[in-house]
Amino acid sequence: MKLVKRFGSLLLALVMLVGLCACTGSGTAAPSTDNTQQSTQSSTGTGSNVAAPSTSDSNEPTANQPAAETDDKKGGDLVIIDTAEVTHIAWYQLQSFNDRFQFSLTAYEMLFHYDNQGGVVPFLAEGYVPDPENRTYTITLRKGIKFHDGSELNADSAVWTLQNYKELGIKSAAFFSNVESIEKTGDYEFVIHLSQWDATIPYSLARECGIMVSKEAANGDPNWYLENVCGTGPFKLDSWERDVSKTFVRFDDYWQGTPNLDSVTVKIYGDTTVAAGDLELGNAQVLYCTDYKLVDELTAEGMIACLGMPSQIALLNFNCTDEEYNGVVNPFYDVRVRQAVCYGIDKEGLLNGVYSNYGMVTNQFAPQGSVFYSEDVKGYPYDPVKAKELLSEAGYPNGFETTCIVRNDVMQVKCVTAIQDMMKEIGIDMKVDVQETGDFSANLSGWHTGLFFHTSSLPIDVTTQMSSMFKQGLSGIVLGLTSLLRPDNLNDAIVAACSSTTPEDAAANIRKAQGIMIDEICDLDPIVTVYQPIIKSAKLHDDGLNAVEYTTATLWKAWLEK
Repeated sequence: MKLVKRFGSLLLALVMLVGLCACTGSGTAAPSTDNTQQSTQSSTGTGSNVAAPSTSDSNEPTANQPAAETDDKKGGDLVIIDTAEVTHIAWYQLQSFNDRFQFSLTAYEMLFHYDNQGGVVPFLAEGYVPDPENRTYTITLRKGIKFHDGSELNADSAVWTLQNYKELGIKSAAFFSNVESIEKTGDYEFVIHLSQWDATIPYSLARECGIMVSKEAANGDPNWYLENVCGTGPFKLDSWERDVSKTFVRFDDYWQGTPNLDSVTVKIYGDTTVAAGDLELGNAQVLYCTDYKLVDELTAEGMIACLGMPSQIALLNFNCTDEEYNGVVNPFYDVRVRQAVCYGIDKEGLLNGVYSNYGMVTNQFAPQGSVFYSEDVKGYPYDPVKAKELLSEAGYPNGFETTCIVRNDVMQVKCVTAIQDMMKEIGIDMKVDVQETGDFSANLSGWHTGLFFHTSSLPIDVTTQMSSMFKQGLSGIVLGLTSLLRPDNLNDAIVAACSSTTPEDAAANIRKAQGIMIDEICDLDPIVTVYQPIIKSAKLHDDGLNAVEYTTATLWKAWLEK
């Protein structure tokens, strides 16, 4: 099957500076030397080959820079093992980790990237000018960038791509709700007009919303991308056997220089033990690893763990909106029952026993140490006695039966199974419904089982993510769209954060939203924020994997020891 495929950050001060880890040849851990950083209060696993924190001042690219210094770096096929097949291929439908991981490392690139200080920097864009007074962003593109079909990235293709994302994007309502229009103002310049000021737009354009694709390859039909890929990345999709592998070949006209590697092959392994065996045998060089105990084992054998930053958050979500369903009363309609469950969860035990300390406990939708983290949130520390008292007050002295949906992922199932045992201790008989990705995704926007366990992305800018998940008026595939509460005061706080003109105001409004979501309505319980480890062979160099976060790397510079 053949397919084609400076202006500084406005919100820089909003960022939590937590252990940004880049892969280094030594594979040894090193402490941060930035005395201005807040304490991460994080704990990582015991593997000795944890990648050292990045000390690079910038990851801003230079157009047409040479990718290699000597010919001995040229050639070779990089093999990456992922845990699941992608759900979508079109840029405006990318959603899952696997979608973004596989395509963003190879074929697709964004207008902006996150830098190693947690802000956003232009990438395919050359620069941008925010204008809060006139509610506009003026964006200038780099010249000389080609798509895989040979056409040029210019204002026409950029405006077409963004307009189609606004109309068709699976997360358009979340990230582009304030985008009123997009206007070409020059061959390489365009303006985004907003209905109200939105300080999160640059952050959105550093996500899948900012991917650039060829208008010419599709002949102006975005549906062409339902079966084809044509981006600006260093590798273009060449062949694909679904649920087995896909191969991306070198794009010789890549704007940052011809890549060293001949190709990148992504293999799909459902069994992480088998995947680890291939890595040890040298049949693969990169493994996205969801089993944290396996991370320790592999690093002990000489592999390198690229941790990035804690970029996921495990959430136990309640059905808060059904007073009853099919004639059966929903216990979680009562906030006291939701609070009881929260008090019944030993988060420290989960962090140690399930996640091997690759993360940190949290009581809100932000990591400790972040400017978005509110010290005023009380949360629900582990107290099974208090949990039983609340259940009795709510009319359930003998507990009740319920079900928790979880995706068929080794770590998520382990976590929910451990929570199941904790629920027994407070009298709740919780059955575990393990679902494959398709069924799980179909239930993500609304469930009637009582509980839904989900590991969500936790990007640098918490404002952007909370806006895409918890405010009113969202549509499409959104966590708990019909099951979680979205009261006016929560919505107002999130909207105020998005429209803030200073980082301090934005962070203050998000901290207010944290208190409403956790202490007032308790419609979900954040468990832990965790890393997304990428394990790599010590023979792979200059790859940039997880240097900042998992969707960006420097695979055009990567090379393999012969």
